[in-house]
Amino acid sequence: MNSEVIENPTRKERVFRIISKVSLLLGMGAFPLFAAAENPAKIELAESWKLASAKEAPTDGAAISVAGYKDARWHPIHRMPATVLEILQEDGVYSNLYVGTNMLTVPQDLYQQDWWYRTTFKAPAGGYYTLEFPGINYRAEVWLNGQRIADNKQVVGMYAAHEFNVTPWIKPGSRNVLAVKVTPERLIEDVDGVELADSWYDWINWKYLGFKGRKRVNTGAGVSFVPDRNAGVWKPVYLRVTGTVSVSHALVNSELLPAESTAKLTVFANLRDLSAQPASGTLKGTISRPGKPTIHFEQTVTNLSAGEDREVRFAPEQFPELVVTHPDLWWPYTMGAPALYDLQLEFVRKETLSDNYVRFYLQRGSLDGTQLLQASSVERMETTETLPSAKLGKVAGYGLYNDATFEGPFVFRGHGGALAGALTDMAYLPGYGRGYAVMINSGNGDAIRQIANLVRHYVIRGLKPPAMPHAAAVPIELRRHYGGYYQAISPRSQWLYGFERLIHVERLAFTGDRLSTSFSGPGPQRWVPVSDRLFRKEDQSVATLALLPDAAGEILIQAGWTTFKKVSPLQFWAQIVGVVLVSVLTVSSLLRAPVWVFRKLLGKHPNSGPMAIRVLPFLSAVLLVLFDGLLVVSLFGTLSGSVTDVSGLGVPSLLTVSIMLTSIAFPLAAVASLFIVIRKRHAPMNRITYWHSVFIAAAMAAVALYYGYWGLIGLRLWV
Repeated sequence: MNSEVIENPTRKERVFRIISKVSLLLGMGAFPLFAAAENPAKIELAESWKLASAKEAPTDGAAISVAGYKDARWHPIHRMPATVLEILQEDGVYSNLYVGTNMLTVPQDLYQQDWWYRTTFKAPAGGYYTLEFPGINYRAEVWLNGQRIADNKQVVGMYAAHEFNVTPWIKPGSRNVLAVKVTPERLIEDVDGVELADSWYDWINWKYLGFKGRKRVNTGAGVSFVPDRNAGVWKPVYLRVTGTVSVSHALVNSELLPAESTAKLTVFANLRDLSAQPASGTLKGTISRPGKPTIHFEQTVTNLSAGEDREVRFAPEQFPELVVTHPDLWWPYTMGAPALYDLQLEFVRKETLSDNYVRFYLQRGSLDGTQLLQASSVERMETTETLPSAKLGKVAGYGLYNDATFEGPFVFRGHGGALAGALTDMAYLPGYGRGYAVMINSGNGDAIRQIANLVRHYVIRGLKPPAMPHAAAVPIELRRHYGGYYQAISPRSQWLYGFERLIHVERLAFTGDRLSTSFSGPGPQRWVPVSDRLFRKEDQSVATLALLPDAAGEILIQAGWTTFKKVSPLQFWAQIVGVVLVSVLTVSSLLRAPVWVFRKLLGKHPNSGPMAIRVLPFLSAVLLVLFDGLLVVSLFGTLSGSVTDVSGLGVPSLLTVSIMLTSIAFPLAAVASLFIVIRKRHAPMNRITYWHSVFIAAAMAAVALYYGYWGLIGLRLWV
């Protein structure tokens, strides 16, 4: 806010006052959560306006205020602000209205119909948005992008200023449509009421213009007014772009003490929280003038509620620095030279550690003016170098404690964190100046993922996506070499690899003339080649899949963090069939046992054969399910994406001891069941029942051998 101080050297008396010209640093805060307005601005919406009578445009505001509405027949507005009659005159509908009685050529009922003002404008990307209407005569509805922002009960009064937080409806970086439906002043003084506009009966002849009827007061006189009653948008319309907290309506009152050659200043400002969250911070101000000491003052502001407007006052009694000695004074130009002071106000939002963390990355290693890390070092943290695919070109993956997350073509960098009962996700967009930090007091991984996904969608609103790399050609020999089935070989937890290698199997196939690849896991995924060996997903801008050079005779690929090796179709399908057979046999054993027991009790099986042939395979199946179930329970947080307290897994407990005992009992039961079905192979009994037990025993023995190979027998989780 600029301020002027004028001095008249010829007078002994001094008068001190500050006249404000708004050029405020509007409350950016040091790092508002989500998007910040990098360059707070107040933009006058003065272009592309058009006007139409509501009689000629009967559609409602929801249709008029969207792109594609046809307004070609509307009256162009050559300059704004402008009243209805002014616009019609400039468009040639009526001419020379200030000559003679030409005003009588205008229909006298223009004020009895509503009028639409419409414009389109491009909103800057990033920040919080406020529409300002300093003057509309007399009532109005305001529509933006198909949404009604305010009705004519909210916007009323010729001399009332109106401000609306339109952040939820604005389209940052894109074209927006604003429509204002103006209702002129309708009431007539001393006839049916009064509206506080500017209809007079003493500046033009009521015998020719305005209301000519008899009045209750001053009978014989009418009320004179122009046909539109000066209706319209008669002051400039502004779009203000700020941070989460805006600073406005600054005012400086002064009390001059001539005898002491001092002035006491009182500074006022309005703060408004435009976000959906409470805000706290510091309102800082400076008053400066070349050759004079700069005055600094600040005040802590706490618990500014979402949407709240609050006046903040700096009084000289609480802020002695606002008592100015020997001030330069402002005088009218006929009495002395003007002296200009400058007032700047800034709201600095209270920061958190997560704010600083995100700002550190966005400012390329700098924080509050201190370069803590070179920008090249931050870039190195964001660069994937250790993955085998990094040697083939640019890939999006893990850097130095800094990972890539995609939101369509946008590549967020950052990292998450977890403790028992708490999760966090931090990410930012290098080059866009936007980022976020989300923390929840819960171990629910699905919740943090959904929240972070919504936040990322919000952060990228209005941003221009990065360019997509063009599809490259893949030689036919590479397509033939790499097409086929693959199995993961780089487990995150080695002791769980025995399970992971059974689940994490994929099929890679090249299809179509576009030389794209089809990568199917839980569902088919399409990839586009950016080079002969690097591939990106169709909606992503950076590669995440690579055809690695062969190593030790193995054909390898990498997708994300995971490396896969090619396996034969026989091995792939044998593995799938084996898992299915073991599952079916285990379930059949568990289901068959209670049926057999029930029939045995009813005497339906008088000669059921050796009991051990039935019991031991069943016991093996029960122990296998119990062991796997206990593992799932112990690792539930990891498997579900939640975080629970796993400290109990590192000490002997009912759970960990049970895991170890079942991991020993299961293979013993499996070996015993296989031994008994072989030894009792000639026992008299139902042969279908016998062979069912044989298959179960064989399956359990095979699983025991597999678990033993991968170190799952005698599993002890504590040290």
